[in-house]
Amino acid sequence: MKIKKVAFLIIILITGLFIINVDAKSIGFGLGKTGNNQVPNIPDSYLKMFKENKTYYTGDLNSNKIYLTFDCGYENGNTIAILDSLKEANVEACFFITGHYLNTNEELVKRMIDEGHVVANHSNKHKDFTKISNDAIKKELEELEEMFFAKFNQHMPKLLRLPAGVFNQNVLEYTSNLGYVNLFWSVAYKDWEEDKVYGNLYAHNIIKDKVHNGAIILLHAVSKDNANDLAQIIKTLQNNYEFASVNDFIKI
Repeated sequence: MKIKKVAFLIIILITGLFIINVDAKSIGFGLGKTGNNQVPNIPDSYLKMFKENKTYYTGDLNSNKIYLTFDCGYENGNTIAILDSLKEANVEACFFITGHYLNTNEELVKRMIDEGHVVANHSNKHKDFTKISNDAIKKELEELEEMFFAKFNQHMPKLLRLPAGVFNQNVLEYTSNLGYVNLFWSVAYKDWEEDKVYGNLYAHNIIKDKVHNGAIILLHAVSKDNANDLAQIIKTLQNNYEFASVNDFIKI
């Protein structure tokens, strides 16, 4: 009986160690609490990986240029308002799209292209790249690019935002070797819950507090708060910053 208990405990211990090891292989890019227009600190281990593998989370911190990016997994009725605000303000943004977004909203993606925005890769099916093989990663990226080329007769830039911002050394190294630039962010907030709308310049006030020189701003297009506040966000930030295209510093 004691032998069985010991064997059971050993199995549990080994299983626990395995689970910890698997979790350690996946890193969710998060910034913690930020604000007061300060550049968020990230671990030195991230910075080392980023430097070695064509990965950015800010632009030039000595420049007042900032970069507006949107993640587009699916359409929630807000993209037209977002595009209208960008057009009115003459601001170029970068839209990271999935295969679902492309296939269900081709006309919106075409408008993004026609109005001078960068449309880049957020993967075909938004899978966790740390949980799939390198061949599967390549397939996720190339499938979306092939669909994009078939629809618009132009190549999607080799610019990638990883699904859910989850990464590890292998993912960064492998995608970098495929020629991709990985783009994270330095300004973001919890804006992907489409059923939560706060109003009263909620998005505007958060972004105003978090922005800094060289900021890469992540917004989710599903957020009604983002769509409603974008015109005012742009107007306020233009008092101290210059909106620029990600092409300016990444040279994709």
